[in-house]
Amino acid sequence: MEPFAKPMGVGAILDRSFQIYRKHFILAFASILILLGPGYFLMQYFTYQVNAHSQNEYGFGSSWLDSSGASGMSDQSYGVFALVMLLIIPLYMLVFGPPVISTQLHLTRAASQNQNVSLGKLLKNSFVHYWPALGNSLLFGLVMIGIYMGIVIVVVIVFIIIGLLTSLIGVGLFQFDFNILGTSIILIALAVIIYALFISGIIILLGYFVMRLGFYLAAIFLNHDRHPFKRSWRLTKGNFWRIFSIYLVMTLVFMVFNTQIYIFTALVKMPLLGQLVNALIGMLIMPMQMIAYGVTYLDLLVRREGTDVEQMLKLGYGNAPTLQTPDGTIGGTKLGDDEDGYPRG
Repeated sequence: MEPFAKPMGVGAILDRSFQIYRKHFILAFASILILLGPGYFLMQYFTYQVNAHSQNEYGFGSSWLDSSGASGMSDQSYGVFALVMLLIIPLYMLVFGPPVISTQLHLTRAASQNQNVSLGKLLKNSFVHYWPALGNSLLFGLVMIGIYMGIVIVVVIVFIIIGLLTSLIGVGLFQFDFNILGTSIILIALAVIIYALFISGIIILLGYFVMRLGFYLAAIFLNHDRHPFKRSWRLTKGNFWRIFSIYLVMTLVFMVFNTQIYIFTALVKMPLLGQLVNALIGMLIMPMQMIAYGVTYLDLLVRREGTDVEQMLKLGYGNAPTLQTPDGTIGGTKLGDDEDGYPRG
């Protein structure tokens, strides 16, 4: 596999991601299964129990939660479910989420440089720089919540104004004795359009900040950066729509795939098996998304920080110019010994 020697387009990034996923599928999936498997299967199991109880009320199934009686689940059962789903599972994902992403990032970098890598080394290095990653993840979550609330407030104010103007237009149309049915249809259509624009505006604006700041984990795990949000913002400058296109394509592909899986599991008369299959499929898809995240980050390094020059030097192009960034690195990566055991890139 060729190193990241030049910037790639959307198609090339997706193709490289699928190549790495296909070649290192066992390592990618095994690391996900070991780190996230217990929590993921536990979540699916409790989801099954609640669904089975709901169906049992209408005569379609049963579960251990039915011990509370035909009138419904006991307060204790609801309490256990709420504790697991709202506290234990989120904490589990928060604790093991950064190491999972770390394994896929290190795998992506090793694969891009044609380096051998083992599952043991991936798991060992997944906890290198764990605390900075965890702290920045909490900060990222708080920042996203604040941005989301700000976006919602602004968008709500804008659409309230638009709604008032639309209402005034509707009142004016009624006063001019326009057809009531036709006017009502127009107003309903305007309301639907406004609602669609409202939701789309929130998604796009929030997605903008997620993509601009979201490469902080790659900056921590691959470059050991002390200012990961600053680097992420700098790397993604002018690349938002390209990154958006990458994840839009992947999302559409996985939506089609997941829809087929849900249809299959719905036809199977074993709900628990269906839940476990959904969990397994989710863990099969997850590495592909994380590998694409890593490939995109490495491509951004080439585009913005001159990692291509470093690769040229490694490949033996002695006349290549030396490009050094302001923080004393080449291609955004400090030269010297590597804490996680992989060559710099």
